Amino acid sequence: MVQINHIPVVTIVTRHSADCPFVGEEGYKRCGCWKHLRYRENGKPRWLATKERTWAGAERFKTNFLLQRDPAHAHLAAAQARAQVTVRDAILAFLKDKKGEDINEKTYGAYDLQLNRFLDYLDAAGVVLLECVALPHLSSFRAAWPKLYPAPGSRYLVQARLQTFFAYATRAYRLAYNPMADLSPIKPQHVQTKPFEPDEYKRLLAALPALFTGERAERGRIRQHLHALIELMRHSGLAIQDALCLPRTSLVKDASGYRVVTHRVKTKVRVSVPIPPAVAARLLAVHSGHADYFFWDGKIQRDSLVHKIQAHLRQVFARAGMPKAHSHMLRDTAAVEWLKAGLTLFEVSKLLGHNPATTAKYYAPWVQGLQDNMEAKIRANWKAAHKKELLQ
Repeated sequence: MVQINHIPVVTIVTRHSADCPFVGEEGYKRCGCWKHLRYRENGKPRWLATKERTWAGAERFKTNFLLQRDPAHAHLAAAQARAQVTVRDAILAFLKDKKGEDINEKTYGAYDLQLNRFLDYLDAAGVVLLECVALPHLSSFRAAWPKLYPAPGSRYLVQARLQTFFAYATRAYRLAYNPMADLSPIKPQHVQTKPFEPDEYKRLLAALPALFTGERAERGRIRQHLHALIELMRHSGLAIQDALCLPRTSLVKDASGYRVVTHRVKTKVRVSVPIPPAVAARLLAVHSGHADYFFWDGKIQRDSLVHKIQAHLRQVFARAGMPKAHSHMLRDTAAVEWLKAGLTLFEVSKLLGHNPATTAKYYAPWVQGLQDNMEAKIRANWKAAHKKELLQ
């Protein structure tokens, strides 16, 4: 065989066991049979055991073998090593990195599930090395998402997580090309912000006395808990998990009155929000069975508690004649009422634990002050232009 710079041309081959169904197909990669190197030296055929059962492992062995044979190419070792990084190893490294960021378990679980689905797809396609992942693989993988993730918003988040993974891999392994950069974007489905109108909010509270009247519900004080939860979310703007798992120490009283001081579960951002005395009093009257929390007993999983209370709230919404309502509308109501009271988008973003861009995205249409300011600037421009014309 032809030799270049005295380096033999080396081929990886699979030496199948006698009972392997792929006997005779020495280029087959995916069985667990031993992989070997085959090359010619001084005109004679040579075989070398890699002691690897995976093709990726054999590729790494081959790289080291060639570098040892020609030290002049040692400067290529780093590039060769990058070229042999497997998708599996890159995903494991990425997930460890995410674990170190101390993200919440739900978000970590989503990354773990979606990246392992991606790994399964690549395994079926015969793609092992990270460097071999190309745009067609990503497009084909995405084609299966409508069945796995029916909601457009979910598919948008999946693609965003895949982008985060490839951005990490590109930095970590100095990849020359990031295939995600060329994958067409998924436009997120914009959900119109819809707060409760004042009369709708009154109907919501008025629906509670007729619900959960059974003896078991009475013992569990479901109505009392729901009433306190609804008022807490409406006036504090907390998301439902933050509200349900709120520690008693988060309700602070000072010279100015009561406030809720806590960190959001989702973003870890600290929020401090004043609440009316009547809401604080109703909250203090709640007993969860745990000395440290208002609503949470400390035993049930947080996600399970949210699902349970969401089911109760759906009954309340239906009774109030708003079957399509959802708990996040209470948070929206708090934000919109603050804006109506004259707070700026920046101030509302601090109360919600958002960044200002997120607050503007969802709540800017409710800021009459912004509209008035824009119209005033347009009219001022008209006057300036007209004055200039008169002077000419």
